[in-house]
Amino acid sequence: MQLNAALAEQKRWGGRLGHILVEMNFISEEILVKGLARLLGVPRADLDHIDVPEAVLQRFDPTECQSRGFLPIQYRAADKRLTVAMVEVNDLTLIDELRFKYGFVVQPVIAGERSLQKAARALFYGAELEQAVSLEPAIKLVDNQGGTLVERRDEIAAGQPVPGFRSTTGVERPQQLPATAAGGSSELDELEAAQRRQARAIKSVIELLVEKGVFSREEFLTCVSSQTDQ
Repeated sequence: MQLNAALAEQKRWGGRLGHILVEMNFISEEILVKGLARLLGVPRADLDHIDVPEAVLQRFDPTECQSRGFLPIQYRAADKRLTVAMVEVNDLTLIDELRFKYGFVVQPVIAGERSLQKAARALFYGAELEQAVSLEPAIKLVDNQGGTLVERRDEIAAGQPVPGFRSTTGVERPQQLPATAAGGSSELDELEAAQRRQARAIKSVIELLVEKGVFSREEFLTCVSSQTDQ
């Protein structure tokens, strides 16, 4: 029954059957990869220990890696052997393209789609994403209508009301963040934590939309850049 349901989903929306089984929670990705590795006679990728020199890594396009389901994870300079984690290790066209384009001896290993995408984000964008969600030293707190309450933590003195914000909604009103008994600002910390969680959630949604091919990372960055300029 589960297989029939997954096949119906595949017929309707397309995609890899294994990925659909995982998405429908009929099987774990770990069990799927173990089964495929045994069936196809290929090793499983170790995505927890990626070791690729920066000079080699920079030759790869992150968007292509994510959209086509592959990731360089190990490099041996002695014989120019590159171990590549792949969602579809029997994609001979992709393997030949990598050999021809980069001049490496390609050793394919199998990985689950979710795990590979997560590893790719960490490998290519880890530092950038961490910087993007960081709210220190500068922060920006807004109300439900999008008006700015405060730009920086040091603008708030313990126990003092926040001055009327520079409204983007046409409504000016003072706001107060009560201090804790120790003189701290626990509500401010809670707001910061909530914004940090929200930023991470938004970025996860963006990554998912990129993975699904709704838009490319370049299109998103161009859109954000144009909005910022305006």
